[in-house]
Amino acid sequence: MKFPPVFAIAEKPSQATSYASALNAKLYDFYYLVSPCKLFPNGLVIFSAVGHLLELKEPHTYEGFEHLKDWSPDNIPFKIPKPYKYEPIKKTEKTLLQIKDAIREIISQHGAKNVTAISSCDVDVEGSAIFHNALKFCVSEEEYSQLTIKRLWAKSYENKEVFKAFHNLTDSIKDQNMYTQGITRGAADWLVGLSTTRILTIYVTSILEVLLNKRRTENGGTAITVKDILGGTSIRSGRIILPVLHLIYNRHNEINNFIEEKFYEIHANFGVAEGTYKGKLEGFKTFNQRDVSDVLRRHQISANSQINGQVTSLNKEIKHSSSPRLHSILTLQAYANKKWKLTAKNTLKTVQSLYENHKLLTYPRSDCHFIGNSEFEYLLENLDAYKAAANFQFENANCEPRKRYVDPSRVEEHFAIIPTRRVPTNEQLQKLSQNEYRIYMEVMRTTLAMFAPDYAYEQTTVITNINGLDFKTTGKIEKNIGFKILWEDDSNSENNDEEGGTKLPNIFEGEVANAKIEIKTGITKPPEYYTEASLLSAMKTAGQYVDDQDDAAILKEIEGIGTGATRDGAIESLKEANYIMIVKNKIHPTAKAFIACKATEGTLLSSPTMTAKWEKYLKQIGEGTKNAENFLTSVDKFIEQFLKTIPDIISRSETINFFNQLIDRVEENNKSLTCPKCKQGFIKEVNSPKGKFYGCSNFRNSDIQCKFNLPEDYRNRKLSLANIKALLEKGKTPVLKFKNNEDKEYTGRIILDSNTFKLSLEFDNKNKNKK
Repeated sequence: MKFPPVFAIAEKPSQATSYASALNAKLYDFYYLVSPCKLFPNGLVIFSAVGHLLELKEPHTYEGFEHLKDWSPDNIPFKIPKPYKYEPIKKTEKTLLQIKDAIREIISQHGAKNVTAISSCDVDVEGSAIFHNALKFCVSEEEYSQLTIKRLWAKSYENKEVFKAFHNLTDSIKDQNMYTQGITRGAADWLVGLSTTRILTIYVTSILEVLLNKRRTENGGTAITVKDILGGTSIRSGRIILPVLHLIYNRHNEINNFIEEKFYEIHANFGVAEGTYKGKLEGFKTFNQRDVSDVLRRHQISANSQINGQVTSLNKEIKHSSSPRLHSILTLQAYANKKWKLTAKNTLKTVQSLYENHKLLTYPRSDCHFIGNSEFEYLLENLDAYKAAANFQFENANCEPRKRYVDPSRVEEHFAIIPTRRVPTNEQLQKLSQNEYRIYMEVMRTTLAMFAPDYAYEQTTVITNINGLDFKTTGKIEKNIGFKILWEDDSNSENNDEEGGTKLPNIFEGEVANAKIEIKTGITKPPEYYTEASLLSAMKTAGQYVDDQDDAAILKEIEGIGTGATRDGAIESLKEANYIMIVKNKIHPTAKAFIACKATEGTLLSSPTMTAKWEKYLKQIGEGTKNAENFLTSVDKFIEQFLKTIPDIISRSETINFFNQLIDRVEENNKSLTCPKCKQGFIKEVNSPKGKFYGCSNFRNSDIQCKFNLPEDYRNRKLSLANIKALLEKGKTPVLKFKNNEDKEYTGRIILDSNTFKLSLEFDNKNKNKK
């Protein structure tokens, strides 16, 4: 096969397909071929990766370092030689080798000096790392230095935008720096994750074994094991996952340690000629009921008595509020979690599909809320077409760019998530999945809202004086619903929240108001458990949890822990590590989370501080002003210090007492999960080669060998620990939702037979004929 001397590597097949469509390329086996044309006189070949094709080699696979396979403190830090080596990921190795063979053929035919390689993966640090890692695997160092490397900056997969991006290829200087930043971050996180996971696992499991053995000796035994406590044997650690876990852990402790307090406020119900209204004593809130009596006595007012007041101030002001800022992936994930209970991962997956497969939204992994002038112009051109497609009607009132939305100086690699130039037909909208439709329409609403009129209302502030005490009342009259018309069918939307207070009767300054004083009591409330939405926001604003002002400033500058592309991954990692459980959309830490947090309390991994310093340095590497080697050396020093610190933390009496209390709690919880068959063991989650299930702890007991078990999935419905508990205690679950093979929903209860210990389904009366 005669290949052209120009090739591009896309990050994933859908991306390669979009490039091929824009350039009229033909598919040949595993690549696309663009015939010679004005843009590429010698043609172009397009290859596709499938995300990362290479991964860092395990430390023990380095020659002379085979001993590192053993988890021992003596083997940490690893001391493997730099630069760290990569190897193909097994499941995608075939793709990588196909690309390598083709690139070898291109270089053989044309010579490296005459070949151009186009970095065509996602326009971010990860995309640059994927391209250059794959390319360096395929060519020698000498050939790599001889190649002409260009960068494709495509922010939309529409044909017109892709063609324009290929026409405006840039040099690779910025791309090379982003690549260095990416592999440096990847190597550091890999090194810290591996090392600290081993350190924590070694010392934590060791101390837990000591405590459990002591109980077995002194108290006649305990049925639980280290694995029962940890839900697996390793304590997963890392620069991102642990600071986020500590946010959850600290919030849980705040809630548990919160002490409710009763507080008192003074309100008044007023009557005037044309109606009634309510007021509140301005600036007064007390936790001492005696303060209320003192204030009223000094002003000769009796509680619950009738008294006259006078309207001393009446201020009316027309106020305007602009539509919300354009969506970043964070705000979209937060909105979708709050409104539809979508996880951050599912939201990102949905936006990615709308970007890649449907080409209806722009680049999804964006942290930006702004667009440039060119994006504003095409949105304005398509405005009426968008409105017709989405069936929105409003006045086109703001057709000039406003800095709240359009600010090229705030746009770096990516702009906000907005609709592409492609205006969907009704047929195309109907083909979207429910989540795709919901997300697309939310982005469409938020984007079009910047062209709609502002929301306008008349705010009235009334001060009513009673014997020298000023009671404040705020009310409003809606003047123009403005952009809120786009959300008028969405009662849960934040854009429909009341602004400016309640509606008021006609009130006149100087008017006498008949008043009745009312003492209102309230109870202070603890903070709420995080949801995925609020945790994403907390990760972005992590600087507020840091005492050091410089570190807080850095975290504000880099927008907290992680990025729009990685925050959802951090939450998924917490789930996979058995650190959190989601109950009614609220995030709760597990027993394993308490252990990991207690064992790392006070270390750099317990706070976003390290992330602040690291991300600032990594960003400077990406800008070409800092050295990657120096950074990795500092990482080695951090690991050495962590290794010295952990034994002292874990051996503290405070930590030992905490672990013992946690063991007590796990044992107590297990009593409610007594095995219904042998009546001696307890039910626990078991990982097997065939998957997870719930089984008896006496399964491996040579005397009993109880084989009772329950599946983790029943009729494609995942059973939670709460479901299992209900089966064991009551013999049935509450009414649950299921889906049949046609994806239609039905409801029913799962029943556990007390004799055969088999499961069956009792259909709900509403749909008992469904299967």
